Amino acid sequence: MQMDDEIKQKLTNTNTWIRGLYMLLFLVVLGVTKFIVGALVVFQFLSTLFTGSCNERLVEFGQNLAQYIAQIVLFVCYGTEEKPYPFSDWPTSSLINTTVNTAPKTKTKKKTTTKKTADTEEEGAPPSNAVHIETNPDEPIKYQ
Repeated sequence: MQMDDEIKQKLTNTNTWIRGLYMLLFLVVLGVTKFIVGALVVFQFLSTLFTGSCNERLVEFGQNLAQYIAQIVLFVCYGTEEKPYPFSDWPTSSLINTTVNTAPKTKTKKKTTTKKTADTEEEGAPPSNAVHIETNPDEPIKYQ
């Protein structure tokens, strides 16, 4: 009967049930963030289409939102006990390095030579026409 008492104690643990409710809440929030990401993608695309460049504030918000989504996933998967926003601070983007390829896609002939030359790029390396973007919450985005 000790096993039955142990199971009963685990099933009546209020902390576990409260955490389960928080997990359900954050799963709903995660669904809402999918909609927000979709809207962000559309607005960023339109901004780029009409202005020729991405909206830096949307880039920063997207990075913060990505961190928030990661916090939610960690919490609901028991990776952390810290509850995400609004029970903790909204995440702010730390120094994040991203590479954006600004060159238009064009069809090129496939090279058949295996010899490395100055005009070939290493596998996994960013294209030579890529722009490196470093972001910091205290500074505007710099294009290098």
